[in-house]
Amino acid sequence: MGWDFQIVQVTAAGTFGTVCVAFDWTSKRFYALKVLKERFKTHEKVLARSRDEAAMLAAMDHPNILQVHELFHVDERPVIVMEWIQGCSLQDLVDCSTTGLPAATALEIVRQGCLALDAAYNAPEPHTGQPMRIIHRDLKPSNMLLSLRGVVKVVDFGIAKAAFGGRESKTVSMVLGSRDYMAPERLDGGDETPRLDIYAMGLILYELLHGSRITMSLRPRVHGLQKKDALEALELVECPEAVVPDVRQLFADMVSYDPAGRPLAAEVVARIDGLLARMGGRPDMAAFANHRVRPVFEANSLMDPRAHEDYPELQFIDGIGPTPPGGDPEIDATLTRFINTRGWEKHVEELWTLLLLNPSWTAAPFLEWLDRRRAQWWQFWQQNQATVPQKIALLRILACRIDGPVRRRVKRFQLDPDPRVRRLASALLTAEEVTAF
Repeated sequence: MGWDFQIVQVTAAGTFGTVCVAFDWTSKRFYALKVLKERFKTHEKVLARSRDEAAMLAAMDHPNILQVHELFHVDERPVIVMEWIQGCSLQDLVDCSTTGLPAATALEIVRQGCLALDAAYNAPEPHTGQPMRIIHRDLKPSNMLLSLRGVVKVVDFGIAKAAFGGRESKTVSMVLGSRDYMAPERLDGGDETPRLDIYAMGLILYELLHGSRITMSLRPRVHGLQKKDALEALELVECPEAVVPDVRQLFADMVSYDPAGRPLAAEVVARIDGLLARMGGRPDMAAFANHRVRPVFEANSLMDPRAHEDYPELQFIDGIGPTPPGGDPEIDATLTRFINTRGWEKHVEELWTLLLLNPSWTAAPFLEWLDRRRAQWWQFWQQNQATVPQKIALLRILACRIDGPVRRRVKRFQLDPDPRVRRLASALLTAEEVTAF
């Protein structure tokens, strides 16, 4: 299909590529784009890895693996078009937590992650039907997303090892990936098996349960002592006492120094299923995400993409296809009608699309609406004051038009009774210009 993209956020930048969120004028939908950096566009090995990543992900169809829609090239640079996940990374989640997550929630996150690992390893190659034997090799909290619906997505298979027909890149001896989550055999020149990813997932499990990272030594004796200390320090949140020893044992097995001592992904899933059954069943991940992920997602306000230091790497994509239309003289009236419609806050994506289609819009209708809905804290009986979802939606919108009048209106929300509103207002007031969608 033809793509007509406008970049709305720059979300991540790595060694080889940059990830952004873009609005497609053709489908009127948002996508995540992974773009190879310009300096690598003639680097055949890196190009091959980009094409392999797109091919692997396109061949996999699993709810816990980020979906790829297409790979296309612009000026010899590959662009991977992927689904956009509204949520946050596990790293963001851990960074915003003062303690570990509830044990059942942490276990369920790892369970979904292991379902993705098992699916990747056993996914059939489309033409031959043979398993592709994909090993991620770079699992870490920043490469696992948790959506607002409570669904885990494993992302970034850029340095994965696989065996399938048509694969371009070759597995080489150089060590790629994040040192803190690497299994000892990777750093020691050992065989690369699916148990590499289990080791990393075990460290992620500990981080989710404990709230802080643990790094293990390459030396067997020191590794054993570190694991012993980690187990003693592991205090589980909201976990029945009878289950605690088995949760600790699961972590211990997953980070075994000897790969043969680690369970495979399917075995981890089965063990977690048993633990969750003893804990009363799987947790309500959608409720957890609404409570813990949504505030992080909304507070992760990003500056105008054109102000991001990596925007020059993406500029060649911006405006592929027709130029967006200019401002509509009636846009203020249109916006006023929209936000006066009952339940408008449930359709913020449609509102955002309207704003994208009319880039000359101003904050005036939203400020006017807030002034009309204003109620002091003691006037709680007033029926026309803004609800929490409405406040959150409006703050996210006003974050795109920060100026003096907006700051003055938003300042009072720092005293709002709802912590989500307070956090979003504070984030807006301390930013120069942000886009919170």
